[in-house]
Amino acid sequence: MEPLLDGMRRHLRSEAVATQALACLWSLSTLDGLDATLLQNGSGHGVLEAMRTHARSAEAQRCGCGTLARLVETAKELDD
Repeated sequence: MEPLLDGMRRHLRSEAVATQALACLWSLSTLDGLDATLLQNGSGHGVLEAMRTHARSAEAQRCGCGTLARLVETAKELDD
């Protein structure tokens, strides 16, 4: 997980890299166990940073929103 987030941060200006990383994070957030790991390692901050940087990219926004929605669902599940 860390290499993915690190790569996204290092290449934040690249819309293609950010969008692919966001898509990967969204996919990973659907897997049991990895969703909690993403939440706990602060992935949400990286997602928001990428979304702010590529605010005009519909695909980056779609993947970022999907990831954030899954993280919120995970947080709710962990609170229950």
